[in-house]
Amino acid sequence: MRIFWALIALLILLAAAAMFFTSSKPPRIAPPNTPATTPTPPTAPAPAPTADSAPQAVAPTAPTPAPAPTTPTTPTSTPADLAAAADAEQAILDSIAAKHSGPQHAAKTTKPSITDGKEKPTVATDKTAAATTPTTPPTRAPAKIGEYTVTGATFRNRDDGALVVDEKYIIRGEGTQAKPYVVSWEMLVASEGDFDPSKGKNTIPERVAMLHDKVVTITGYIAFPLMTPKPTELLMMLNQWDGCCMGVPPTPYDAIEVKINKPVSGDARFAINGTVRGTFKVEPYVTKTPTVSWLNGLYLMENAEFAAADIGAGAGS
Repeated sequence: MRIFWALIALLILLAAAAMFFTSSKPPRIAPPNTPATTPTPPTAPAPAPTADSAPQAVAPTAPTPAPAPTTPTTPTSTPADLAAAADAEQAILDSIAAKHSGPQHAAKTTKPSITDGKEKPTVATDKTAAATTPTTPPTRAPAKIGEYTVTGATFRNRDDGALVVDEKYIIRGEGTQAKPYVVSWEMLVASEGDFDPSKGKNTIPERVAMLHDKVVTITGYIAFPLMTPKPTELLMMLNQWDGCCMGVPPTPYDAIEVKINKPVSGDARFAINGTVRGTFKVEPYVTKTPTVSWLNGLYLMENAEFAAADIGAGAGS
């Protein structure tokens, strides 16, 4: 067994020695810069062969560098050409701007503009004429009502003469005695979303502010003061209410306190509903406390005319 391991160790030593001598032997390749050996004349004696004069491998030559890329021969723009093109483009832009800002602002084809080397016609369109611009209200609403700011609205006239407010509500008439505004309860009630002091909403929408001090007509349920033989005021409401226990009690948004220009008498005192026409007022009646504010009333009407529609069962008594 010892002989076996001795042989293994001897083989390892021999292999190591062989690798050492092999790696330490210098290469026989001549340096790259050594010139090639010139053949000697036949008459000259040949030198004795030595280790250094043994046939040498041909030294690798450096690759021939590729020729530098040449500049394309296609014509290029000179600074003068670029400046001329820039001046031409600026002149076109100035011409277009002058046409848009001048008095002849009509839709027509202007001079062609240069884009990517190709001429493309530029059409000037009158965007102001094409766009639908909301018209101003026929009567300007006040900027503020009392201490409350009025927010804006959009107005558009229809072909039939009606006014479309905020693209939702329809108003007819002109707000005069001869042509009063005809408004809907829907528009009056919708102001709750904008004006509610108890919730910190303190802006009045222009769609109702524009009715302030204008003549308005509206139809609805009515309630007279109790025990008054010839009332001079009434409550115009969206919902029916008897003033006590029957019906739906009104809110500041669906009721109008109306002052009539002459006392109501006869069977008209028992009317359940009817129509009023008078000067409309937007006057918030707010009760303020240190912690909260409450809206008690919002709409009034003065110098109103009343026309009864449905007479109740008490008529004739």
